[in-house]
Amino acid sequence: AACISFVVHSRIARDKLHLIEYGANLPAEHVPATVADVPISAPIGAAPLRLLFVAVEQHRKGLDTVLDVQDALIRAGVPTQVDIVGTQVTLPLRHPQLTTVHGFLRKSVPEQAAQLQALYAKAHLFFVPSRAEAYGIVFCEAMALGLPVIARATGGVPSIVQHGVNGLLLPPDAPPTAYADAITSLIRQPQHYAAMRQAARRRYDEVLNWDTFAARVKALRIGVRD
Repeated sequence: AACISFVVHSRIARDKLHLIEYGANLPAEHVPATVADVPISAPIGAAPLRLLFVAVEQHRKGLDTVLDVQDALIRAGVPTQVDIVGTQVTLPLRHPQLTTVHGFLRKSVPEQAAQLQALYAKAHLFFVPSRAEAYGIVFCEAMALGLPVIARATGGVPSIVQHGVNGLLLPPDAPPTAYADAITSLIRQPQHYAAMRQAARRRYDEVLNWDTFAARVKALRIGVRD
């Protein structure tokens, strides 16, 4: 969507543009060799369901939606834990006993990096429903760890998240109940969820890494003359 908007407004011929996705900003030692090496704390049907939100900006990244969806799931009988990383929350927590605010965790600090890794391992779904997003490297990082993503279909997010394949991608105007329904449906399909984990990691291995980015840029020979 972001690329199409650029083409329309700049009037550049489409055959002069190439879409090359950015990679995950994770140190190599933080990325398991394969999805089979990703630690999983509990299966998708286990209680509580764990949702992980990692972002600094609360409103643009949709934290209010995450909390509304948590409330909808709990009301539907699905105990739901939300782990919040990256921000000091100013929104009211409807279910404080099932919501943990971890603050800003730096990947450059070993203890904090280990804490973040543990949160990814405990999570069932990575949930950042951004209202506006040029791309979303954090989604690439989730997929490097084999974690399916739930997001809004806005900006460049659809170039990372494929609905029903490596995550759930809902329309920009989807209400919290639509997210809750989609998540509830996924909980009832553990085999589909397992396939999503595999697809998320495969998307990282094939596309969302910096080696692939560099190779594709080099292959275009941008700015190089024979």
